[in-house]
Amino acid sequence: MALLVCVCARAGPVVHVLDASRSVPVCQALVDKNTAQRQEFVDEVREQYAELRDEFFASLEDRK
Repeated sequence: MALLVCVCARAGPVVHVLDASRSVPVCQALVDKNTAQRQEFVDEVREQYAELRDEFFASLEDRK
């Protein structure tokens, strides 16, 4: 489950892609020599994953 893998990652960012064709732009963003752009991409992904995680846990609370 990608939502939980992100929390445990220590070596670097973890990005889940649904399709192999989408992995190329993700990899390009992660190895970008422009550190500001790379960090911006990583921050956006972290923000998206945090929102997904919050929504997931909120849905678990709704099931109770």
